[in-house]
Amino acid sequence: MSPLANRNVILPALVLVVLTISGTDAAGRYHIRLVNNCGFSVWPAWFHSGNQSQICPGGTLLEPTQEYSFFPSALWSGYFWARTGCSFNRTTGHGPCDTGGCNGSLGCKAPGKSPFTTAEFLPNRNNGTMKYHISFLHGFNVPIEISEPHGYNCTHLSCPCFETMESCPSELVVMSGDKKVGCQSPCEKFGDERHCCRGNFTGPACQATEYSKYFKQSCKDATTYPADRDSVQVCAMAATYVVTFCPEDTVPVPSARRTIRRAII
Repeated sequence: MSPLANRNVILPALVLVVLTISGTDAAGRYHIRLVNNCGFSVWPAWFHSGNQSQICPGGTLLEPTQEYSFFPSALWSGYFWARTGCSFNRTTGHGPCDTGGCNGSLGCKAPGKSPFTTAEFLPNRNNGTMKYHISFLHGFNVPIEISEPHGYNCTHLSCPCFETMESCPSELVVMSGDKKVGCQSPCEKFGDERHCCRGNFTGPACQATEYSKYFKQSCKDATTYPADRDSVQVCAMAATYVVTFCPEDTVPVPSARRTIRRAII
């Protein structure tokens, strides 16, 4: 999901992740670029959707101003999130995170642990489009925004406020010590058919619950329960997508950045 520094950051003020999808190259890959634009260490992670292969390493440590680039197949779809409050052992590469941790290691070989806010991308190579959305189906840990700046008529999606976490229903609150660090998914909290849209609550019976209505009220642009399709958008695949964590915060953008690793699948 590399030598690692022992550190424990509870919650970053700002993370900027830039995904550049400029069409596929001759090998049928597109480019994804991750940039840490905050003054804190962050631990971006990603995982595949469906029956696809995970892109190694599955996650990384980014210090301020550092970048990460990799080039997945145009058939690869998956989602991205920010882990917070991680403390990885320098020797073993293992350790806990306050939110979004996966299998106790820097490189995710399994989905993250709720709560974490996600940006999901599903390319369609047949018609050259990209389906994307912000999801609260795994809960909420940091504000997030998806935009496309180059005029492909892509809908701007934004959940810019920490209000979702600050006013989280008490039964869903996740704490680290005395600090509130996330708002858990009701499906992953309770595991019942109604909140997970399983069993007797599939198809038309999958409806918004009091919790999904709370999440939707806190951000209308987010997907808040499994059958919620109102916020799913489609855009041309040959585009630049900007995913910003904590979009209402601002820090100086350095004039030059340093790419530290590259991965190709």
